[in-house]
Amino acid sequence: MWTMPSTPPPPRAGDHNGRLCWTTRWYGDPDPATGRRPQYAQRWYDVDRAQAMRLYARWLDRWQADPDMQDRRRAPERPTVGWLCERYNDHAASYYVKGGKQTSQVYNVRSALERLAGHYSERPADSLTLRDMVTLRGAMDSPALSRRTVNDYLGIVRRAYQWAAERGMIPAEVAREVRQVRNLSSRDASGARESDRILPVALADVEATVEHLPPILRALVWVQYHGGMRPGEACQMRTGDIEQAGEVWLYRPGSHKTEHHGRERLVALGPRAQEWLTPWLRLELDAPIFDPRLAMRWRYDQCKTHRRRPVEQPKTARRIGRAYNAGSYRLAVVRACKDAGVSAWHPNQLRHARATEVRRQRGLEAAQLVLGHAAADVTQIYAERDLAALVEIARATG
Repeated sequence: MWTMPSTPPPPRAGDHNGRLCWTTRWYGDPDPATGRRPQYAQRWYDVDRAQAMRLYARWLDRWQADPDMQDRRRAPERPTVGWLCERYNDHAASYYVKGGKQTSQVYNVRSALERLAGHYSERPADSLTLRDMVTLRGAMDSPALSRRTVNDYLGIVRRAYQWAAERGMIPAEVAREVRQVRNLSSRDASGARESDRILPVALADVEATVEHLPPILRALVWVQYHGGMRPGEACQMRTGDIEQAGEVWLYRPGSHKTEHHGRERLVALGPRAQEWLTPWLRLELDAPIFDPRLAMRWRYDQCKTHRRRPVEQPKTARRIGRAYNAGSYRLAVVRACKDAGVSAWHPNQLRHARATEVRRQRGLEAAQLVLGHAAADVTQIYAERDLAALVEIARATG
C-alpha cells in the first residue's frame, strides 16, 4: 500500500561540485517488496538564503499538488508500459552495482526496455499478451542484433514484468503471460545473426605483441594466460588476494563474473605465472599490482632515453586510475598488435588459448577446472579432489 512520503524540509546551504547549493531531501513511499524508502533531493544553485527560501516555497506548492513530484515511482491508476520501463530502469541502476559502480547490465536493461517501449509505450502495462511478446521478438529478429542478444533482451523484459508483479503494479497473470514467450532458436531466427565464437589466439602472435608492450603489461598478459583468467580478474590482482604459502599460489579475485551466484573463484598460479608476477608484487597489500602509471612512466623514460619528445607528460599520470580495467587493457593490446604487424586479438582470447592447451594435455575436465567452470557455492567451496587437481595442473603447466 502506498503511503504519503515525508515532506521536504527547508533547504540547507552546502557545497555541490564546487558550487554553492541549497538542498532539501525527502523520502518516497516504501517499496512493497523490500520496505526500503528511496531518497530524493531538490537543489538550487548560486542564490542567497532569501532567494533560496522563495524558490523553495514556490516549488513546495507544486510538490504538494503533484504526486509524481512526491515520488516518481508512484503508480498511476493504470500504469502504461512506458511507465513500467522507467521504474524498472531506476531499479536496475541501483540493483546492478558491483564495487560501487554500475555494471554493464544497467545498459543492457535500458536497451531492452527501449525496444519494448518503442512498440508499446502508451499501452496499459496489464494489457500485454503473449502475442504482443511474439511480435516484439519478431521485430528484434534482424541483422542489427545477434540471436543471443535478442534472447537476453527477452529475458530482461520477463524479469521486468515479474518485478512489477511482485510489487503489485500489474496482476500476476500478466507476468505469467509475458514469461511464456520462447527464446529465439537458431531454426526460428531469420534475420538475427549468430554471435562470433571467441577463438584462441596463436601464441606466436602473443609473443610478437608483448615485445611492443611495457614490462608491466607483458607480465599482465602472461600471468592472465598461465592462470586462465578473465581480463578483469587479472587486472584487479592485489598482493593481499594471493596466498603464497605453497609451491602453487592461490589467487581469490575480490570480484568476479559469477559471484552473484554464490560461487567462489579460485585461480592456481604455477611456476611460470609466479615468475612473471613476482617482480611486480606490492608491499601495499590492497594496492592493484598492475598499475597503468608504471607503464606510462616506462614510456616516458623510453622517450627520454632515445631523445624523443615525450608523447605523454608525467602530469598525465595523475588523471588515470590505479589499475587497468578490461577496456584499457584491451586497447593497449590492440595498439601493440598494430605495432607488431599481427592481426588484432583481445585479452579474452588468452583464456581460450589456455583452455585449449590444458584440454589437449589434460582433458576437458581439467580445462573446466582451470577456467573456473566447476560448481562451487558458499557452503561447499571446492571439493578436496578438485582443488588437488587444480593445483597439480598449475604445477605442471602454469
